[in-house]
Amino acid sequence: MAAVVLSVGARPCSGALVVLVFSLSQGLFLAGIFATLLMGLGTGITVSLLASFAFGFKQLAQRFGGRANWLGSLMWWIELLGAFLVFGFGLLFLLANI
Repeated sequence: MAAVVLSVGARPCSGALVVLVFSLSQGLFLAGIFATLLMGLGTGITVSLLASFAFGFKQLAQRFGGRANWLGSLMWWIELLGAFLVFGFGLLFLLANI
């Protein structure tokens, strides 16, 4: 699991590269570094909050639903639907860009 996290974090962010190149062209490279660090901090906070909410709501749903078999199956289908929605939005953005 740690290798996956490190490999994702090692990939450069295209937005950060744009900010760094722009700040370098304007002679404000230190400001670009600071802006890039703040972008990373904001992304980390946002992803952490979303993951925490998702985990918390799943635990809450399991607590209210009890340990019924149908609830586990329902959660699996909801998670699958969410994955297809993310894939669909990505495909839509790709097709709009082509």
